[in-house]
Amino acid sequence: MPKKREKVESRLNDNILLQWYTASDGVEVVPEGYVRQGDLKYVSRSGFRVNEARKIIIPKGAESEQRIIRKDDAPRLIADLLEARTTEDAARLTEKYGPLRGWEEVRNPPAHPMPIMCDSVDEWLDLSFTVDAALSLHSSIIEKDSSRHLEASSDGKDFAFRRGGCYMSIPARGREGESDQLLARRVLASVLQENMLRHASFRTMYFVLPSGQIGAFPEAVDLISLVWKIVESVEPSVLSTPPISDYSLHRCRYCHVWDLRDGHGSDPVPEPMCQDRKTGEYYHERCKRNAVDEQRRIEKAAREGREYKVRMGSKKPGPTWYRDRVKRT
Repeated sequence: MPKKREKVESRLNDNILLQWYTASDGVEVVPEGYVRQGDLKYVSRSGFRVNEARKIIIPKGAESEQRIIRKDDAPRLIADLLEARTTEDAARLTEKYGPLRGWEEVRNPPAHPMPIMCDSVDEWLDLSFTVDAALSLHSSIIEKDSSRHLEASSDGKDFAFRRGGCYMSIPARGREGESDQLLARRVLASVLQENMLRHASFRTMYFVLPSGQIGAFPEAVDLISLVWKIVESVEPSVLSTPPISDYSLHRCRYCHVWDLRDGHGSDPVPEPMCQDRKTGEYYHERCKRNAVDEQRRIEKAAREGREYKVRMGSKKPGPTWYRDRVKRT
């Protein structure tokens, strides 16, 4: 089983969000209960009886390599996660970023072959859908359009989310007469609360500020904790006390990609986001130009009494890192 190597880099330098690890020889998808060389038995964290129909992701070899997840990686991590739909996507995410919680030996009670706890494919895909729903609900709150997720139910109203064959509904419970916006905030709070309690773990790290004061911040202990910390930290914040974070993501109004406001330090040419002074919404600079140009052409088409059509060969929206990432996949 891959072991975490000694942590050699300071978390407080180089914008490090998580010092994690990946399997050096890659991963493979096998049925739950798979036994390797008679010594190791791989199982999921489902808490249910071993089921061979449940697919889990295991390391191919015993060696690991350190995986440093930095500030610049946060938008890529969320973009990759939101697009996960298949078993292959879940395996690629594990190879790229490491397991959600780590491959763990179960020593108590002792058993032979020794059980190794692993992520299931369903865990990855459920996380992708739940994060997508949480971010969609956040966006609807900011855009003051929470009712788009509301549906009538036998008990009143539910906030419903669909993506492909996935479906999730959450009762819109609140006081009589509360607005859809407030009900949406209640639902978002419950989603964050449930997933933070069930999946996330943090430890407090301390450091000395330039002022000489000692600061403290929560550090994620594993990948799934980091994912939920990023989701909690998206901007504009709907929390009464926004978390102190320099890796909070903003959603571009034009391309809908979640990204860092000040751009990526690794970019050859910086691509910071800009805020619309009238609406408060954020855009990538390239996307803002495209949005203004598109609006101009829409208005021109309306004046001329014709239907607006997107020009063939129009520039693809999104920052360079996102467009390059799409080309590679």
